Amino acid sequence: QNSKILKIHNTLILLKSAISAENLIQFNKRQIFFVIAPYCQIIKSRCFFGFKNLRYIWFPSLIRIEESAFTSCYSLFKVDSSKVTDIMDSTFSNCFSLSQVNLDNVQNIGSYAFSSCYAFQILKARKLQQLKSIHLCDCNQLFYINCENLSQCDNSLNNKKLQFVRTPKLKNMFDDQTAYFCKETVVNNGQYKVLDPFPDINEFTLVEPSQQQLIKSVYFNYEQHDQYGTVFISSLRLIPQISQNIRGLVLSQVQEFAIEQFIEHSSLLFVHCPNVHTIGEGAFRCCQSMRRFYSQKLKIVGKKSFFACLSLSYISTKNIIQIGESAFGCCQSLVSLTFAKLEHLTSSAFERCQGLLQLIVPSLLSIDSNVFACCDDTVDVVSQFQPENQIRKCNFRTKPQKFQELLIGSFIERADFRQTIKKQNTLAKTIKVTKKFIKEQIEAGQVQK
Repeated sequence: QNSKILKIHNTLILLKSAISAENLIQFNKRQIFFVIAPYCQIIKSRCFFGFKNLRYIWFPSLIRIEESAFTSCYSLFKVDSSKVTDIMDSTFSNCFSLSQVNLDNVQNIGSYAFSSCYAFQILKARKLQQLKSIHLCDCNQLFYINCENLSQCDNSLNNKKLQFVRTPKLKNMFDDQTAYFCKETVVNNGQYKVLDPFPDINEFTLVEPSQQQLIKSVYFNYEQHDQYGTVFISSLRLIPQISQNIRGLVLSQVQEFAIEQFIEHSSLLFVHCPNVHTIGEGAFRCCQSMRRFYSQKLKIVGKKSFFACLSLSYISTKNIIQIGESAFGCCQSLVSLTFAKLEHLTSSAFERCQGLLQLIVPSLLSIDSNVFACCDDTVDVVSQFQPENQIRKCNFRTKPQKFQELLIGSFIERADFRQTIKKQNTLAKTIKVTKKFIKEQIEAGQVQK
């Protein structure tokens, strides 16, 4: 039995056809980031309950997920399982960061299955025929729906952020005429804005700017949205009023974010602003879907700047010299951060960060006793500094823990490794062909040894 359950670094490899919570009791939930289970067909009730740092699962044979199997997996981002047909009650409830789930073969969804999945924005379910609001309770960011066989639905799709709809078998279900509909849906539902061809979900799953968007962001006096109006790109220093529906910001010249400037922009996935040095109080508070914030010039992070950014997994920290109270409070997807220049950790800076494992702060000179207020578990602080007073929920050490790559949007290290292997294979083939050619020439007497 033990040979069918392996832990390698931060990955669980499960070789069983059915998995239950009892199978996993010996593992530290906080240390599991990925699960690979090629043969599993059934996940039993509450199996992965409370695996707060679990980010990605690969279950290619999975058919059924039972009640509360992934409840309170706060950091779970991607579920890769194309054969699932049945999702039971509360399966993914409180999976705050859940964004990518393959539902193409799902036929049954239980009550509260996606309750409080605040980052769940895309629903594509080819075989699903019935959908109720109780399935998607508190999924207020839903903006893309592609359900070609959906024929029964209550008011669950009357969402103000809904922008792209493909439900050709539903009739007269939508009040909002600001959304885009596929031509088949329009035939059944009256006069709406038509989008043909209907965009694929791959258009909307990126959590960082495309190369084209980066190039446009440095054009002189450039200020536009992308073709679907979901990403705002600008080379100006001033930021205009921006819709709550925005999903990406690419701002090449902005240097500072004002107080509460993007508060509760809950659809926002990423911010790329290479010249920003200061973030005002509460500027990105409650941006629940945001996974990535990039600015290598960032120095000052104001009070509650990223409070309740539940999905935040990456932020540029190497030049930060000041963070305000509760700056990263309730950031449930943070695991390990390095602050090369930070000297003081302020009160409640990382309060309620239930997934946080370590902070690397080599220049640390002082730390508030409540920096990790209301954290369930101890956080490692890697520094030569040793405080005189007891710091709650804190363990000081001089050497950092090493973790596997933390999934933000895609696996960068794995892609780089594949590219390296590809180059090595090409080189090996070239050497082999060259040796064969030289050998043939020698045998033909045309080349001297």
